[in-house]
Amino acid sequence: MKKVILSALFVCAAIIGFTSCGKDPDVYDGVETNFAGGEYFGDLVGTGSYNFVMRFESKNYTADSVVRTGAYYVLDLSSANNKNLLPSEGTYQVVKNFNYAAGTITYGVAEHLEEGMGSYGYSADANLGYLFDAGTVTITKTGDTYTIDAEIYSGTTLVKFRYVGALLFQNKSESMVSANRAMRAPYNVENLNQVVTLISK
Repeated sequence: MKKVILSALFVCAAIIGFTSCGKDPDVYDGVETNFAGGEYFGDLVGTGSYNFVMRFESKNYTADSVVRTGAYYVLDLSSANNKNLLPSEGTYQVVKNFNYAAGTITYGVAEHLEEGMGSYGYSADANLGYLFDAGTVTITKTGDTYTIDAEIYSGTTLVKFRYVGALLFQNKSESMVSANRAMRAPYNVENLNQVVTLISK
Protein backbone atom coordinates (compact mmCIF):
# COMPACT_ATOMS: atom_id res chain seq x y z
CA MET A 1 0.00 0.00 0.00
CA LYS A 2 2.84 2.38 0.90
CA LYS A 3 4.48 1.64 -2.45
CA VAL A 4 1.27 2.55 -4.29
CA ILE A 5 0.92 5.85 -2.40
CA LEU A 6 4.59 6.72 -2.93
CA SER A 7 4.33 5.85 -6.62
CA ALA A 8 1.24 8.04 -6.95
CA LEU A 9 3.00 10.92 -5.20
CA PHE A 10 6.01 10.54 -7.48
CA VAL A 11 3.81 10.64 -10.58
CA CYS A 12 1.99 13.74 -9.30
CA ALA A 13 5.29 15.48 -8.53
CA ALA A 14 6.61 14.57 -11.97
CA ILE A 15 3.47 15.95 -13.64
CA ILE A 16 3.64 19.20 -11.65
CA GLY A 17 7.33 19.54 -12.39
CA PHE A 18 6.78 18.89 -16.09
CA THR A 19 3.97 21.41 -16.47
CA SER A 20 5.80 24.10 -14.54
CA CYS A 21 8.90 23.65 -16.68
CA GLY A 22 7.12 24.29 -19.95
CA LYS A 23 8.28 26.61 -22.73
CA ASP A 24 9.31 30.09 -21.65
CA PRO A 25 7.12 32.92 -22.96
CA ASP A 26 8.25 34.33 -26.28
CA VAL A 27 10.66 37.24 -26.04
CA TYR A 28 9.46 40.38 -27.83
CA ASP A 29 11.67 40.90 -30.87
CA GLY A 30 11.01 44.62 -31.22
CA VAL A 31 12.08 47.61 -29.11
CA GLU A 32 10.56 48.06 -25.65
CA THR A 33 9.99 51.79 -25.13
CA ASN A 34 9.11 54.45 -22.61
CA PHE A 35 6.44 57.06 -23.34
CA ALA A 36 8.41 60.28 -23.62
CA GLY A 37 5.56 62.71 -24.09
CA GLY A 38 2.39 63.50 -25.97
CA GLU A 39 0.54 66.52 -27.34
CA TYR A 40 -3.12 66.83 -28.26
CA PHE A 41 -3.97 69.20 -31.12
CA GLY A 42 -7.74 68.71 -31.41
CA ASP A 43 -9.65 68.55 -34.70
CA LEU A 44 -6.97 70.03 -36.94
CA VAL A 45 -8.79 70.24 -40.26
CA GLY A 46 -12.46 70.07 -39.27
CA THR A 47 -13.03 66.41 -40.12
CA GLY A 48 -14.31 65.32 -36.70
CA SER A 49 -11.16 63.38 -35.85
CA TYR A 50 -8.72 64.22 -33.07
CA ASN A 51 -4.98 64.57 -33.51
CA PHE A 52 -2.44 63.19 -31.04
CA VAL A 53 1.34 63.28 -31.40
CA MET A 54 3.21 60.69 -29.33
CA ARG A 55 6.93 60.24 -28.73
CA PHE A 56 8.45 56.96 -27.57
CA GLU A 57 12.06 56.31 -26.57
CA SER A 58 13.87 53.00 -26.29
CA LYS A 59 14.66 52.11 -22.69
CA ASN A 60 18.38 52.68 -23.34
CA TYR A 61 17.87 56.06 -25.03
CA THR A 62 20.17 58.89 -23.97
CA ALA A 63 20.79 62.19 -25.64
CA ASP A 64 23.15 64.88 -24.45
CA SER A 65 26.00 66.89 -25.88
CA VAL A 66 28.40 63.96 -25.57
CA VAL A 67 26.58 60.65 -25.87
CA ARG A 68 23.64 59.40 -27.90
CA THR A 69 22.36 55.85 -27.75
CA GLY A 70 19.13 54.03 -28.47
CA ALA A 71 16.24 55.22 -30.62
CA TYR A 72 13.09 57.30 -30.57
CA TYR A 73 9.88 57.24 -32.59
CA VAL A 74 7.16 59.84 -33.17
CA LEU A 75 3.59 59.01 -34.23
CA ASP A 76 1.21 61.63 -35.66
CA LEU A 77 -2.08 59.84 -35.00
CA SER A 78 -5.75 60.74 -35.61
CA SER A 79 -8.39 59.18 -33.36
CA ALA A 80 -12.16 58.82 -33.72
CA ASN A 81 -12.62 60.32 -30.25
CA ASN A 82 -10.73 62.14 -27.54
CA LYS A 83 -12.41 60.93 -24.35
CA ASN A 84 -10.42 62.09 -21.31
CA LEU A 85 -7.96 63.63 -23.76
CA LEU A 86 -6.78 60.17 -24.86
CA PRO A 87 -6.87 58.33 -28.21
CA SER A 88 -9.33 55.51 -28.76
CA GLU A 89 -8.38 51.85 -28.93
CA GLY A 90 -8.03 50.21 -32.32
CA THR A 91 -5.68 49.60 -35.21
CA TYR A 92 -4.31 52.65 -36.98
CA GLN A 93 -2.94 52.60 -40.53
CA VAL A 94 -0.04 54.74 -41.75
CA VAL A 95 -1.29 56.73 -44.76
CA LYS A 96 0.52 58.94 -47.26
CA ASN A 97 -1.49 62.12 -46.79
CA PHE A 98 -2.25 64.90 -44.33
CA ASN A 99 -6.03 64.38 -44.20
CA TYR A 100 -6.04 63.43 -40.49
CA ALA A 101 -8.84 60.90 -40.97
CA ALA A 102 -9.81 58.87 -37.90
CA GLY A 103 -7.89 55.63 -37.61
CA THR A 104 -4.86 56.87 -39.51
CA ILE A 105 -1.27 57.83 -38.82
CA THR A 106 0.17 60.59 -40.96
CA TYR A 107 3.31 59.62 -42.85
CA GLY A 108 6.70 61.26 -42.44
CA VAL A 109 7.76 64.15 -44.66
CA ALA A 110 11.20 65.69 -44.16
CA GLU A 111 10.06 69.31 -44.52
CA HIS A 112 7.58 68.98 -41.65
CA LEU A 113 9.84 67.47 -39.00
CA GLU A 114 10.83 70.69 -37.28
CA GLU A 115 7.13 71.44 -36.75
CA GLY A 116 6.44 68.02 -35.27
CA MET A 117 4.24 66.90 -38.15
CA GLY A 118 4.21 63.42 -39.62
CA SER A 119 5.63 60.19 -38.21
CA TYR A 120 9.34 59.59 -38.03
CA GLY A 121 12.12 58.21 -35.90
CA TYR A 122 15.84 58.09 -35.34
CA SER A 123 18.31 55.39 -34.33
CA ALA A 124 21.40 56.87 -32.70
CA ASP A 125 23.15 53.51 -32.74
CA ALA A 126 22.74 53.15 -36.51
CA ASN A 127 22.81 56.93 -37.20
CA LEU A 128 19.70 56.30 -39.27
CA GLY A 129 16.61 58.46 -39.70
CA TYR A 130 13.19 57.00 -40.44
CA LEU A 131 10.30 58.55 -42.34
CA PHE A 132 7.43 56.16 -41.67
CA ASP A 133 5.31 55.55 -44.76
CA ALA A 134 3.45 52.25 -44.17
CA GLY A 135 2.37 49.79 -41.51
CA THR A 136 0.05 49.67 -38.52
CA VAL A 137 -0.10 50.63 -34.85
CA THR A 138 -2.50 48.86 -32.48
CA ILE A 139 -3.73 50.46 -29.26
CA THR A 140 -5.40 48.40 -26.54
CA LYS A 141 -6.31 49.34 -22.98
CA THR A 142 -6.80 47.46 -19.71
CA GLY A 143 -7.84 49.73 -16.86
CA ASP A 144 -5.53 52.75 -17.13
CA THR A 145 -2.77 50.77 -18.83
CA TYR A 146 -2.28 51.13 -22.55
CA THR A 147 -0.43 48.72 -24.81
CA ILE A 148 0.80 50.21 -28.07
CA ASP A 149 2.29 47.84 -30.64
CA ALA A 150 3.84 49.33 -33.76
CA GLU A 151 4.92 47.51 -36.90
CA ILE A 152 5.75 50.30 -39.30
CA TYR A 153 8.00 50.79 -42.28
CA SER A 154 10.43 53.38 -43.53
CA GLY A 155 10.80 52.25 -47.12
CA THR A 156 11.68 48.58 -46.81
CA THR A 157 12.97 48.89 -43.23
CA LEU A 158 10.61 47.41 -40.62
CA VAL A 159 10.57 49.06 -37.20
CA LYS A 160 8.80 47.27 -34.37
CA PHE A 161 8.28 48.82 -30.96
CA ARG A 162 5.99 48.39 -27.98
CA TYR A 163 4.90 50.57 -25.09
CA VAL A 164 2.98 49.41 -22.01
CA GLY A 165 1.87 51.97 -19.42
CA ALA A 166 -0.06 55.18 -18.92
CA LEU A 167 -0.53 58.02 -21.44
CA LEU A 168 -0.70 61.73 -20.72
CA PHE A 169 -1.10 64.52 -23.28
CA GLN A 170 -0.60 68.28 -23.11
CA ASN A 171 -3.63 70.08 -24.53
CA LYS A 172 -2.43 72.29 -27.38
CA SER A 173 -5.70 72.37 -29.29
CA GLU A 174 -6.07 76.15 -28.84
CA SER A 175 -2.42 77.02 -29.40
CA MET A 176 -0.67 78.75 -32.28
CA VAL A 177 1.18 75.47 -32.83
CA SER A 178 -2.13 73.81 -33.61
CA ALA A 179 -3.10 76.61 -35.99
CA ASN A 180 0.23 76.38 -37.78
CA ARG A 181 -0.09 72.62 -38.13
CA ALA A 182 -3.58 72.98 -39.61
CA MET A 183 -2.44 75.55 -42.18
CA ARG A 184 0.86 73.87 -43.15
CA ALA A 185 0.76 72.73 -46.80
CA PRO A 186 2.01 69.17 -47.27
CA TYR A 187 5.10 68.35 -49.30
CA ASN A 188 5.94 65.10 -51.01
CA VAL A 189 9.71 65.13 -50.66
CA GLU A 190 11.17 62.25 -48.67
CA ASN A 191 14.85 62.75 -47.96
CA LEU A 192 16.36 60.47 -45.33
CA ASN A 193 19.64 62.41 -45.26
CA GLN A 194 17.67 65.48 -44.29
CA VAL A 195 15.86 63.47 -41.62
CA VAL A 196 19.16 62.54 -39.98
CA THR A 197 20.33 66.14 -40.14
CA LEU A 198 17.13 67.53 -38.60
CA ILE A 199 16.49 65.04 -35.82
CA SER A 200 19.98 64.10 -34.73
CA LYS A 201 20.80 67.62 -33.52
